[in-house]
Amino acid sequence: MAEAVRAGWADAGVCHRLASEEAGLSFLEARKEAHDLCFADSTRDDPRLKALLEALRSASYRKRLGELPGFGSAETGEIQQTSGSA
Repeated sequence: MAEAVRAGWADAGVCHRLASEEAGLSFLEARKEAHDLCFADSTRDDPRLKALLEALRSASYRKRLGELPGFGSAETGEIQQTSGSA
């Protein structure tokens, strides 16, 4: 979307602040969104998931994520149990 606005194909559009700033565009925050990684509890011991969670929780990843425009890392790597029906 940012490229379409930058190229003059659109006057406005929805995108992340990072994409807007990289394209040299003005940004008006419409709302904040959380991005979640969902997984079945039965996969909790999968080594691939464990490695991903370890990376997400690392201080270096959280620091770099927090430095990006429009991104926060305060809750990055936290696990919240949910319940629901299939």
